[in-house]
Amino acid sequence: MIKSILIGLILPSFILISGWVRVLFSFISFRFGNGVPALYFFLGVSFGIGDYYKNLTSYWITYIAGMLLSILILKWSSNHDSKRGESSSTVTLCGTGFIIGGLLGMIIGLIF
Repeated sequence: MIKSILIGLILPSFILISGWVRVLFSFISFRFGNGVPALYFFLGVSFGIGDYYKNLTSYWITYIAGMLLSILILKWSSNHDSKRGESSSTVTLCGTGFIIGGLLGMIIGLIF
């Protein structure tokens, strides 16, 4: 169970470094740097489907731990953005993409 929770917390922790990922990809290509929220969407879909960790851990413990951390990060980031008067930051955009992708991936994983 501890292994499942740790795996569930690794991927959403990448949401916290999404700003650095965006800067890194902006150095490579301006267009791909703007597509970082889409990258987190596809990461969320693969996390929701869970094909790469179903054999290692319990799917539901990993999924719930990952999504709860993602929602907490998104709530913290959106509160921080509203205090600063910004509409949305990179962390907020990437967190939203990850959560929506994770939910979509779960639905796809359950259907197929």
